[in-house]
Amino acid sequence: MGGIIKIVMLLMVLGVGAVGIAVYWILKPLESGFLSSANTSTSVNMTNYYGYIETVNYWPVLGWITLLSIFGFAIFSVVKAKS
Repeated sequence: MGGIIKIVMLLMVLGVGAVGIAVYWILKPLESGFLSSANTSTSVNMTNYYGYIETVNYWPVLGWITLLSIFGFAIFSVVKAKS
């Protein structure tokens, strides 16, 4: 039983981290007007996309993943303690 709980906990932490990355990647381009300039054609879209990835600052992403992982772990601990 303990093994299943560990797997579920790991998946939850990864899931919360993944949601954090998704939210960051969605909001950051909108903030810089990236989407409005990148939807003209597929080739332009890809070029802009890779250029954007090269210039992005990764530290906020790592910070959010860490915070959300801790938050997810805390929620899971509380739920586990109550059950």
